[in-house]
Amino acid sequence: MLKTFLLLFLLTFCVGKSFAQDPQFSQFYASPLYLNPAFAGASQSSRAIFNYRNQWPSIDANFVTYAASFDHFVRKYNSGVGVLAYQDIEGPGLTSTNFSVQYAYQLSISKKYTFRPGFQVSYISRSLDFNNLKFGNQFNPDGTSNGGVSGEPIGASRVNFLDYSVGGVFYSQNSWVGVGVHHLTQPSQSFYGQPSSELPMKISAHAGYRIILPITEFPYKVRSGQRNPRATGEDPVQASFSPVINYKRQGVYNQLDAGFYFNYNPIVLGMWYRGLPINPTSKKLFTNDALIFLIGLKIVDFRVGYSYDVTISKLGTATGGAHELSLIYDFYLGYRNQKKRKPAKNIRVIPCPKF
Repeated sequence: MLKTFLLLFLLTFCVGKSFAQDPQFSQFYASPLYLNPAFAGASQSSRAIFNYRNQWPSIDANFVTYAASFDHFVRKYNSGVGVLAYQDIEGPGLTSTNFSVQYAYQLSISKKYTFRPGFQVSYISRSLDFNNLKFGNQFNPDGTSNGGVSGEPIGASRVNFLDYSVGGVFYSQNSWVGVGVHHLTQPSQSFYGQPSSELPMKISAHAGYRIILPITEFPYKVRSGQRNPRATGEDPVQASFSPVINYKRQGVYNQLDAGFYFNYNPIVLGMWYRGLPINPTSKKLFTNDALIFLIGLKIVDFRVGYSYDVTISKLGTATGGAHELSLIYDFYLGYRNQKKRKPAKNIRVIPCPKF
């Protein structure tokens, strides 16, 4: 019973703090529009993505996130446009819904380097069901319910606001570095009308390098179905190793994702660490979060990825970790002719992983 009470205490701490934090995806490159608006249209074609994440499924206070996005590269204007919608269900009471539109411009700086700045406008709605919430004064010291009614004041059940974000990605044939800044105006998200309850600005910095490996390709039909990637403008690299990092800061929270992807087309394997071994902000905050393992598969124009987070924080494995699924479909909207699908030679595709 003591362990149960301690777990409830830890979850109460985490859920309470999550009001000031954005949801996250372990497969951050499989949700590129969520990561950075500069990725809108970065595939040089049309792309539809669905993401699902279930964090801590073994307990009642789990976090479930759904996301769907569509982006398209407009070659005539050298621009990318995108739309993103996601819903984050935090435990039994709080639900956040976001709808965003994005624009990115692709600028060729030289024969080797390209820069993509991006901008995003979002409409966010947050709802809170007070009937499903439990407060500390409704529990006995041993963690059991005392059946009492909480005296906590009840605020508004919904709050809506606009939000703005910017980002940029600088890349070459085999390397990239990007920065995304979300919640520029730090809008108020209070259910009680408190002006001091701003949504903290989130800064994300991500980078990586692709090392091409001289490995024999998979058989043609297994690798890419009935299509020749060199004839359609797809990346001809069939085997690569990519070390990557993704650092995030929001409010007093810092987090680092660091690991690698191994691509042997059509299979992708990945492993990385999430946390911050040395936290300069506060020693009281959790620094070690999870180890993430990924497997992905490409079937013609479809990509499917599954990852599992092994919890290594103080919450332990009793939470059930986190399951995440990504579905990606690449297509060429408005280009029926096979030859017209191929991007121009001066168009460079960002070499970052797809999951």
